[in-house]
Amino acid sequence: MKIVAAFSATLAICSIALAGYPTLHSAASPPVVAPRGLPASRPSSPMSGALVSRPSGAHGKRATLAPSSTPGSKRAPGGTPKARVRRATGAPTPRRTATPTPTAVALPAPTATPKAKAKPHKVGLNQAQYGVSHRPYSWMAQTTLLTIYGRAFSTAPVLGRLGMDDNFAQLDWQIQPYARGIKENNGGADPRVTVHLIYAMAVPCAQTGNCLYYLDDAGVDIVKDYIKEAARRHWLVVLDDQLGLSDPVTEVKRMIDKGYLKYDNVEVALDPEFRAAPGQPTPGIPIGTVTAAELNKAGAMLNAYAARHDELHRKIMMVHQFRTDMITDRGTLRQDLFYVDTVFIADGFGGPGLKAHIYDELLGPDVSQGIHWRGIKLFPFNQYEGAGHGDFPEMTWPQVFGREPAVDTDGLKYVVRPLPNVVVIA
Repeated sequence: MKIVAAFSATLAICSIALAGYPTLHSAASPPVVAPRGLPASRPSSPMSGALVSRPSGAHGKRATLAPSSTPGSKRAPGGTPKARVRRATGAPTPRRTATPTPTAVALPAPTATPKAKAKPHKVGLNQAQYGVSHRPYSWMAQTTLLTIYGRAFSTAPVLGRLGMDDNFAQLDWQIQPYARGIKENNGGADPRVTVHLIYAMAVPCAQTGNCLYYLDDAGVDIVKDYIKEAARRHWLVVLDDQLGLSDPVTEVKRMIDKGYLKYDNVEVALDPEFRAAPGQPTPGIPIGTVTAAELNKAGAMLNAYAARHDELHRKIMMVHQFRTDMITDRGTLRQDLFYVDTVFIADGFGGPGLKAHIYDELLGPDVSQGIHWRGIKLFPFNQYEGAGHGDFPEMTWPQVFGREPAVDTDGLKYVVRPLPNVVVIA
């Protein structure tokens, strides 16, 4: 049985007050100052160099988390995919140890580039059924989505790299090393940049009726501050929902009712980890679950809405997963929705071998029949995060895109395959 520890936004629970988020800063260009370097005790990231260095914004202070009343943020062990006969039976656990020196091994040549799709992704339904004159295109056709995850600009950088920046200009500066790393390993395609907002953040259930605190509850104008500026830059916006006591249909309907999903560049992500059961005081403890039937209903709602608006692109519905039991009956999830691309994101932190192993167990060729789109979430070193929740050591870009094997702490080698269509940077 294979176990992975993960870190998404557990540290947010019990620690971010229901008020007091800073006003978002304008998208003015950052002042030109010397970038801050990495702490001297930390080697530079193999992915990007000084990724956490960036021009300081005009507003240097960050929103900080309250002193820890936070429940433990390590993810509990649980059900994982059954190990196949060719796999070792030992269960890897998150360990902050150096990856063993690889030994020579004969591996099948990995596919260096994703398969090009000259046409929109084929599905089982046709446009005549919807009364439209064109087939909607997939945002992921012929490219890779690069999503930068976090609560908001200038807010709780411990939750993700988006909070390390004050505005779009600074974010554009930060993503350049990631974009270069992806382009050099995905066949030369420029990635499509995506602002990945924790829109509905799980909080202790005593604080709200559904254990969720929405970004617009904090006074953030999603359309003005994110969606329109992202569209101007030809970027996407993902609204990530941690579900709490709610359910996928209710949360997708909320986004529709708010008017966010009428914009062609706005997508949805659902995180079952923080789904809470009735009477459960803290989302994520224990780990939550969602059923394929619930996701099918949410996807159908999203599909019908996009069809009514005859949108040019298919809507994306991402679903985070790091254990098999987080999504019940995943094999019954619909993949034929005309206007929806469902993407499974292999979540979780750990060393390269562990992450590649979990990707293989959740999304590899032997277990993902019928899945068209997949992604991986990376946790580079975060100077604001002091609990050690991250990828140590970090995967290299050739490992992320299956051009080099990753070695786990047992000396076993794994290759990421099929290639990820989405890379989430937390």
